[in-house]
Amino acid sequence: MSDIITIQNLRFRWPGNSVDTLSIEMLNIKAGEKVFIRGASGAGKTTLLNLLSGVAEANSGLISVLGHEIKRLRPAARDHFRAQHIGYIFQAFNLIPYLTMVQNVALACHFSKERKQRVLKRATSLDAEIHRLLDHLELNDERLLHKPVTTLSIGQQQRVAIARTVLHQPNILMCDEPFSALDSEVLENTKDFIKRFVIKNQIPCLIEVLKKFQRITCRIFTNLPVFNIAFPAKCFL
Repeated sequence: MSDIITIQNLRFRWPGNSVDTLSIEMLNIKAGEKVFIRGASGAGKTTLLNLLSGVAEANSGLISVLGHEIKRLRPAARDHFRAQHIGYIFQAFNLIPYLTMVQNVALACHFSKERKQRVLKRATSLDAEIHRLLDHLELNDERLLHKPVTTLSIGQQQRVAIARTVLHQPNILMCDEPFSALDSEVLENTKDFIKRFVIKNQIPCLIEVLKKFQRITCRIFTNLPVFNIAFPAKCFL
């Protein structure tokens, strides 16, 4: 399989810091590979996902994603590339508080014809596919569907964010603590949902989780490689 993600001689340092937050000599991730990102709080796990998705920019080095060198893309092109190809489950969810559950999941497709067309290739309608995903995530409750997401529990909001991320079947899935707000009743189902999604679509999946979920995450996939980030700067497989 070809490399979907390539990192060479990456250096990232926050302004005002005297030490690199990240220093990665080499990292290659192939199509269909799943990688668990592990490290202490503040070691740079979320920063790595932000660099790979183009949310942040490295000080030096090469980051290539799907054959595109991220640093060479202009900001608008970088945003477009991320929107079309990368599914990012944010730690803070990034839901629009005054929109409903369904509206939040559908929002990106209303701004991107390419995303919407991708959904309609496999579903009869955008609405039908949203309800299918919400049903799999145990959220397809008529009492909740059309209420602002602020009326939902934190765990429900996290699952809405997951549905929004996978709706358009991204080429790469990046998960920043995707299980942190889930209780035991829905945790197993949500893990299985993500597992089925990445296996069915054979896409790379990078998962960064809290320490208490390390064992849970490592059980999701067989032979799950672990990418360790040792604070403050050394990274290794």
